[in-house]
Amino acid sequence: PLTMRSGLYPFIGDRIYGGIGHGVEIFAIVATVVGLSTDMGFGVLFLNAGLTHLFGIPMNDPYIQSLLIGVMMGLAILVAISGVEKGIKYLSDINILLAFSFLLFILFTGPTLRLLNLMVQNIGDYLAVVIPRSFDLYAHEEPSSWLADWTIFYWAWWISWSPFVGMFIARISRGRTIREFVLGVLLIPLGFTLAWLSIFGNSAIEQVLNSGTVTLAELGVSAPAASFFELLEGYPLTSFIVGLCVVIGFVFFITSGDSSTVVLSNLSCVN
Repeated sequence: PLTMRSGLYPFIGDRIYGGIGHGVEIFAIVATVVGLSTDMGFGVLFLNAGLTHLFGIPMNDPYIQSLLIGVMMGLAILVAISGVEKGIKYLSDINILLAFSFLLFILFTGPTLRLLNLMVQNIGDYLAVVIPRSFDLYAHEEPSSWLADWTIFYWAWWISWSPFVGMFIARISRGRTIREFVLGVLLIPLGFTLAWLSIFGNSAIEQVLNSGTVTLAELGVSAPAASFFELLEGYPLTSFIVGLCVVIGFVFFITSGDSSTVVLSNLSCVN
């Protein structure tokens, strides 16, 4: 069956259906719930900041954030029970199209040529440092909170997503070829991520360095969630694209919730 314990079958055989297998599933469930909770925490901060930017509602209000989380999870459950081939697939396809359109809008309404040049340079920088940075523990430097607050935190967050993501990808990849799997799971998402981080990151740097947008730099330190919407103030149709960004973020977090709900239901079944 499509469960974490099945990976242990070559080692312990039918004992995966006993206490050892149950322990593996419980561990995977806890890790998935913790990872999803972290994602929802970031998501509600982002959405709250966007709604504050649009409508002036209170920032970091626990009641508003609780309402947002409730709405996100409620919709995620509704989409999840509709099935992978219906609700989850349609919602994911629509959101990817919206996100890609949003990315192209930022690229072509900003300093396009410079952003493309910087993206090529960023990819080279990434390939040059990804391996050594993965092993860098800053052992020769003074102790700081950077390693724990950033490197270890993000490692732990991503690792907690590995049971859910691995199983969900396996679920939706049935019938695909190895070539399609590598292209769709490894190469295309990596390319999109590099383009997204490069275009938006360099757009912000350009505004701070060349346009003197001091507020954006200050918010990047004091209120990171709000800084993204401050960046959009430098583009045409500001209210529209801020609203579109809120919708994209909202649907992204719903798709994370509904796909994890499907995986958690698999892990929770007694096989």
